[in-house]
Amino acid sequence: MTKRTSVLGSVVGALFALATVMSAVTCGPVQAKEASITVAQSIDVSSLNPYGDINTATFAMWKHIMEPLVLFDFNKRTYYGVLAESWTMKDTEYVFKIRKGIRFHDGNELTAHDVKFSLDQALNSIQAVILKSAIKSVDVVDDHTVRVNTKTPFANLLSRLKHIVIVSQKAHEKWGADIKDHPIGTGPFKFVTWKKGNYFVVAKAGSYWGEPAKLDKIIWRPIQEDASRVTALESGEVDVITAVPTHEVARLEKKPNLRVEKTRALRQLFIALSPRFEPFKNPQVRKAMNHAIDVDYIIKNVLDGMAYRAVGPTGPQHIGYNANIKPYSYDPKKARELLAQAGYPNGFDLKFNSSSGRYVKDREVAQVIADQLGRVGIRTQIVFGEHGTYWSDITKGKVNMYLSGGFNEEDPELFLSLYYETGITPRIGLSDPKFDELLRKERMTMNPAESDKLLQEISAYAYNEMVPTISLWHPVDLYGVNNRLVWKPNPNEEMYFHRAYVK
Repeated sequence: MTKRTSVLGSVVGALFALATVMSAVTCGPVQAKEASITVAQSIDVSSLNPYGDINTATFAMWKHIMEPLVLFDFNKRTYYGVLAESWTMKDTEYVFKIRKGIRFHDGNELTAHDVKFSLDQALNSIQAVILKSAIKSVDVVDDHTVRVNTKTPFANLLSRLKHIVIVSQKAHEKWGADIKDHPIGTGPFKFVTWKKGNYFVVAKAGSYWGEPAKLDKIIWRPIQEDASRVTALESGEVDVITAVPTHEVARLEKKPNLRVEKTRALRQLFIALSPRFEPFKNPQVRKAMNHAIDVDYIIKNVLDGMAYRAVGPTGPQHIGYNANIKPYSYDPKKARELLAQAGYPNGFDLKFNSSSGRYVKDREVAQVIADQLGRVGIRTQIVFGEHGTYWSDITKGKVNMYLSGGFNEEDPELFLSLYYETGITPRIGLSDPKFDELLRKERMTMNPAESDKLLQEISAYAYNEMVPTISLWHPVDLYGVNNRLVWKPNPNEEMYFHRAYVK
């Protein structure tokens, strides 16, 4: 696999989304059906501020309206330009040429000043965790040229910039604090309305610089309960649902008007074990817990085989995957021995935080894991949280053991930083000088083969020596889809409907 620091860009390509509820419209005496779809997912968009969150589902919805400089093509395994027409990189400088003739939905022309303004906004927001270790400053060279100055040579910058959408500086100056109610971008869809907890609606932009969208409208609606999403799909209320329960796949596939789209996910499900808290300060405890969980059993009997065992922080679809890492064996006896060596011969009690409805069968998974841990003397109290609060507590470092998903990036560098690097976020709270130095070297390595070797070394060291998590699996993402919609999902959980159309 290669690094993606060179690729060029040409036409906008993908934009993301999720959705739900929709209806048809009439025009004058002649009735014409809108090409509209409704998408139901387990969570709602978190904010209309495009720099106000860093979760995958929200990124995808924003990016139908607003666009980044670059995106990643999963088929070609390379980066391509969206708002950036091309770019060059030398030492600590990336120079981006911005496409000419692009206008925001409010009519203002896109310039390099908007790009600098947007990156500066991101650097002063929650999204600073994506950029702050990379970017020193941003300069406007001319109206269509931007220079991004990195703190050191930074080979992974494109993989980070793909998350940062570009907004209109003039719109921000006009609306001020009220800009949150007026999302304005350059994308193929424009914002219509959002009612928190009910729906988020976008409509085809009247004019668009690239290939126009084929859909007239997309509505996303949050439906947390699995059964309710399935019912909505079967009744025709929605056209797409996320996280189809694995036991429903075979039944839904027999429906003549429905199909289940399956894609092996980049995302890994894992249990984080924060060494800020006892008893996880002792790595022997963390290793014991890895031996206490029968991952293969859960994949087969809870997930109906719809997942692939995860070994280490990355998987086969990632850049720099290490196929030589050996998984922890399921060995309750060894787990008890390690616990005794760590000073816990009788086990211990702790809280186990888990999402509910965010991932396929996450409640059932948490319950089975708690039962398996109990067999080696680790007595858990499961705490199920509403996703917004749950995720907020994780990002603030308030929980010591939690079930989550991550690493849904083609380049694992960003997630290795967010979860494992000293001082970047408190999600796990690690501090390991050797790891930090290896990751620093990888970022500065422009040779793809050398970069891959370093990422392989990092993965092995993190999994075998640091042991900050229990790696579980890479799920098979399951989407229930009405056959009237022509659409294929990506492996990073970001749903792009720019090219989708209805028959």
